[in-house]
Amino acid sequence: MENEHSFTLNILTPQQLFLSRDVQALVCTTLNGKRGVLKNHMTAVMALDRGVLEVLCDGVRTNYVTSQGFLEVCNNVVNVFVQSCSKETDVADATNKAELLRSSETLRLREHRRNAVRLARIITKN
Repeated sequence: MENEHSFTLNILTPQQLFLSRDVQALVCTTLNGKRGVLKNHMTAVMALDRGVLEVLCDGVRTNYVTSQGFLEVCNNVVNVFVQSCSKETDVADATNKAELLRSSETLRLREHRRNAVRLARIITKN
C-alpha cells in the first residue's frame, strides 16, 4: 500500500526479481556498517556485505538474508542486486543464516586459494 512515506524496493538476483513492493524503511548491511534508507533518500550506490536486509512495510518488519551485492538509490526507487536472497521471519534465524552464508563463502574461498596454490606448484615443477 503506497503512502506518503513509502518508496519502491526491488530485490533482484540473477535468477529472478525476488521482491518488488512499496516499503517505508530499509536497513541494510554495507561494507561500512548498517545503513538505513527512507523516502527521499539522496541518490547513492552502496556495496552490500552478506547479512540481513530489514524491510518495514505497512508496520510489519520482514528480514531477508542476502549475499554480497550492491544497492542503488535513485528517485525513491531502491534496487538491491545480490546473488542470493531468502526471506526469514525470525531475526535470530536471519542472523544465523547470514553467518552460515558468510562461513560457507569463506570456506569456498579458502578451498579456491588452496587449489590455486596447488596448481601453481604443479606448473612451476614442469
